[in-house]
Amino acid sequence: SEVRVVSCSADTTIRIWDPIKGGDAVLILTGLVTWVKGVATFVAHGHVRVVSCADDGTIQIWDASAGGDALQMLRGHSGQVEGVTTFVV
Repeated sequence: SEVRVVSCSADTTIRIWDPIKGGDAVLILTGLVTWVKGVATFVAHGHVRVVSCADDGTIQIWDASAGGDALQMLRGHSGQVEGVTTFVV
């Protein structure tokens, strides 16, 4: 397994980096329309997932193992979402 760093930005992207090799992002997740405020990661069924939260009140789940496909959007907050985390039950 390889270490990756995930970042989010006001430029509406999420970037996945290889901190060992450096250089450009190895994957850029796009499709969001507002400032991405936070990210978290988890593994489900052998696939790396990235969870993001944004200014528009949404939480989105991405498949980082399959080229960054957006899998699901969660809605329910009436304001911007400032942070997100994951846990196992």
